[in-house]
Amino acid sequence: MGNIKIRHKGIEITKDKPFENCRLKRTEDAERINKIIENSEGGFTLAINGEWGVGKTTFLKMWEADLKSKEYTTIYLNAWEHDISSEPLICILGELCKLLDKKNLDIKKRLMSNAKYFSKKTLPIVFNGLTSHFLGNEGGDKIKDFIEAVTNGSRDNYFDQEISDYESRTDNITELKKTLEEAVEKVCNGKRLIFIVDELDRCRPDFAVEILEKIKHLFSVKNVVFVLSIDKIQLGYSIQGHYGSDKINAQEYLRRFIDIEYNLNVPHIEDFVDYLYDYYNFDSFIKSNDRKNLSAFSEDKDNLLQIAHTLVKGKQLTLRKVDKMFAYMRLALLTYQSNQYLISDVLLLVVYLKLYDDDVYQNIKTKKYSLDELSNKLDDLLEGPLANGDNTSEAGYSWTLFLNLYNKGLLSIKKFVNLMDEIKQDKISIKSKYISNEELIRLIQDSFNASTTVRGLNLDFIIRHVEMTSGM
Repeated sequence: MGNIKIRHKGIEITKDKPFENCRLKRTEDAERINKIIENSEGGFTLAINGEWGVGKTTFLKMWEADLKSKEYTTIYLNAWEHDISSEPLICILGELCKLLDKKNLDIKKRLMSNAKYFSKKTLPIVFNGLTSHFLGNEGGDKIKDFIEAVTNGSRDNYFDQEISDYESRTDNITELKKTLEEAVEKVCNGKRLIFIVDELDRCRPDFAVEILEKIKHLFSVKNVVFVLSIDKIQLGYSIQGHYGSDKINAQEYLRRFIDIEYNLNVPHIEDFVDYLYDYYNFDSFIKSNDRKNLSAFSEDKDNLLQIAHTLVKGKQLTLRKVDKMFAYMRLALLTYQSNQYLISDVLLLVVYLKLYDDDVYQNIKTKKYSLDELSNKLDDLLEGPLANGDNTSEAGYSWTLFLNLYNKGLLSIKKFVNLMDEIKQDKISIKSKYISNEELIRLIQDSFNASTTVRGLNLDFIIRHVEMTSGM
């Protein structure tokens, strides 16, 4: 079988064709955002909005590579990785200083000198370390002397003194922005600097708000475009948490900082499912030499992909959740022998319940549900496709096969229901909100024949494999 991947490590992003390996057709998003930048003037803040797990970070990395190929200068800052810091100003300023080489030490010095007046929380020693790193020991001496004078030589106290005089503060803001514009002109060859801030919605509430405030008041200049990657709903919760009230209109608050909002397109989820099937190399098991010539296993791939397409669309799963489900499923295959029945569609449904609806999974595992109760849960599980009529036949077949395999497991606790006898007597006891009685009877007969083909196998067999995966 060879080595298999157990975790998705992201797609390969090439410099010349950064979207070449993208299966979500994100090139369209990049082209639209590029048009916004190319056909606008001055600096502004653009928010790229999408819920957690839809692939914003991967998109940003591809898009950044695309911008660089168009000779834009970019900065990428993962805010979440830096929210351990007490001062967002340091993160922003530090990334800007990286752009300036030794020929621009004077600009670095002036940026640092003007920015320090707006730091409320940073320890003097942090500023000392930053100036030494970017300016060298000699270049930072004057700033260090100033800091030590303000703090009376103490390195143990917080640098919390701000310039109280309004005119002085205004002058410093003006000078900071002027110096930043000069720095961008030096390094960006006449183009605007694209400063990307990722994972802002995952930060501590106070850190997220501070970044927004700093960008708005200190770094908004004519030749810098800030791009914020956010889940607007989650960031709204952070804002309410920061101010200690859920009555704050967080969306209205965000409009103070965001000039343009772009919503990522809904991904082509079926393409992503097919990509993950190939990425995790399911064929190395499903189409292995021991299985590919056996008719009993011939439909495993089609059944798996059909129910996967159906489930992820119906449940509107994020890319991250779909990825996790496929990774877990691939691990589960390691617990199977090459000559064992897989029943891939039911296995995927069990994996989904294990990961994302554990209460239902545990009740199925311990056989607490009656058949009627389970049929209601299966209606909920496959509600989207069953209600909309999408792949109803395939979803309905998986529905009844799951039910029949569970029913066979009830033999051991004497709760088995002889559905075939009920059908003969025209008094079937289970119902579905979405499948007609006539169709349900046909599907039960088909799935009963399939579950009989695999002899003594029942849902317990599949659950044991899923549980073995949990122990890995």
